[in-house]
Amino acid sequence: MAENCELCEQPILTKVLQGKTIALDVGHGWNTTSLFDAGATGNGTTEHKLNKATAYRAAEILETLGAKVYVFNYENEREQVSLRNKGKRAGGVKADVFVSIHHNAFNGLVQGTETCIDSQAMPDDEVLAKAIQARLVERLGFMNRGIKKQSLGVLKGCPTSIPACLTEGFFIDAARFGGSIPAETTEAYALGLAMGIKDFLVKR
Repeated sequence: MAENCELCEQPILTKVLQGKTIALDVGHGWNTTSLFDAGATGNGTTEHKLNKATAYRAAEILETLGAKVYVFNYENEREQVSLRNKGKRAGGVKADVFVSIHHNAFNGLVQGTETCIDSQAMPDDEVLAKAIQARLVERLGFMNRGIKKQSLGVLKGCPTSIPACLTEGFFIDAARFGGSIPAETTEAYALGLAMGIKDFLVKR
């Protein structure tokens, strides 16, 4: 993982995102059923817990850059809401970008970082995804699994005028973690996400 503190650099400390609104979705949680969806599991934790930690930490970083950040965390509201309506909320807050935060799991052996866009993505969706993916790979140091197009309900619900993507920071069931996810790995995910969003917005 990269050790340099980009947030300590003077150009980054300016309010470069003043006037921008960002919507971050905590992947999983309550949905259209009466059951709580914790997502994937591995190394003594759940995907939803890590999604939440990443989202709120990324929000803190983005707010230091001047952005207004909405974190959609359905754990607190206990709402039963469809994936499309989760994405739709980005339009309700007039977000400049929307990112749904997730983690992968497979067989304990695979590791890597990928960012997903909808199968019918707009050009800006891919530009956003590439900016975020580059920063996530830089910060996390895991294999670059690239940008993938998928049919994802949470992204289909987001208005097409709002650049949107879904991040899969790493595989939480990887044996290499030895039973627990290091706090610095979640920090790297949050910082990479925030810096990728910043890179995209300052060039618009």
